[in-house]
Amino acid sequence: MNQQNPNAQQDPNVQSPRISQTPQTRLQSQTITLNEDRNVTLSAYLQGVGGQFHIDRRPAVIVIPGGGYQYCAEPEAEPVALAFMRAGYHAFVLRYSVAEHAGWPNQLDDYEQAMSLIRAHADDWGIIPDRIAVCGFSAGGHLAGCAATMSSPATRPNAAILGYPALLASSIRGCDPAAPDVVDAVDVTTCPCFVFGTRDDALISVTNLVCMIEALADNGISFESHIYAFGPHGFGSASPSVTDVSKLSGRARRWLDDAIDWLSEIFGTLTLNGMTEPRCLPHVSADYEPTFSLDCTFGYLRQNEQVAGVMKPFLDWFDEHYLDVAASIGPAMLHMATTQGKPGFYALGDARTMHEILANTPFDSGYAADLAAALAAIDKQ
Repeated sequence: MNQQNPNAQQDPNVQSPRISQTPQTRLQSQTITLNEDRNVTLSAYLQGVGGQFHIDRRPAVIVIPGGGYQYCAEPEAEPVALAFMRAGYHAFVLRYSVAEHAGWPNQLDDYEQAMSLIRAHADDWGIIPDRIAVCGFSAGGHLAGCAATMSSPATRPNAAILGYPALLASSIRGCDPAAPDVVDAVDVTTCPCFVFGTRDDALISVTNLVCMIEALADNGISFESHIYAFGPHGFGSASPSVTDVSKLSGRARRWLDDAIDWLSEIFGTLTLNGMTEPRCLPHVSADYEPTFSLDCTFGYLRQNEQVAGVMKPFLDWFDEHYLDVAASIGPAMLHMATTQGKPGFYALGDARTMHEILANTPFDSGYAADLAAALAAIDKQ
């Protein structure tokens, strides 16, 4: 970990923040030094809470600019942070170890120190601690990807936005020979990701994006991806003030709006009454969640040995009535079940949730509640 400050995660107050310890009703900002020797800083932009704003807490985003681990690209810093602030987020800009200080894992240490500081002050600063995203670009996208896949549990972000990111070892190790491959680190604990870039990026191959979304899909992680038709590397906020938009696909100019909308589905929408419930689960199905439930897919439950005893009464009934269930679902399902038997039903039905299957049976809500309770009582291994 951080060789110059090994206790940074346990005691994040390397520099005591001057930001008020009581949430304020107007904007506060400060640049906090995390590591003086490596010139690592965290710029904090905290919006008002309480009073005329009504809400007591806000979600937050940590912006991580690119720069090939040689510098921090300023057009990918505050211009992006301000866009998230307009959407109601507190915003932070992490300027991490670069150039002669960039030897891995210094950069990841810097991120973990920053997130530790933010979560330690969540109450003071009016932050929702489990609604903190990272947004990184290029090499900063690599660092954001590492945060999403390999940071400690206490500092793992709740969502990651990865802009034209260097995620493969072949793309990042020219910047830092020790930097890890992000795609290889993706697993079921990876947070939801929004991945974007351009097809003709001359610096970071589109293969980085394709391999990343394949890895996310293989692990059931919720994600959204935009590979735009054309555009230069490093277009940042896609504003005419920071990039030549004549060389950028018009749709790519809307990536920030898309990313903010996506976050509102992952985190919930910020309203005067606080955050709404998320509309999109961290995983594509409850099969990947830590407990069994009726939101798990039918195929997963019917084949899982751990729940075999609980599922047996339903599956015994299903063996005799699968054609009736198929007919209730629709003509395509009935055709498959009639012509191919239960394997035909499974081909179209295994990806449906157990909730959906039960909705097409004569069992009432009481049966569903009892089955749900029985499933939830089993320790998932």
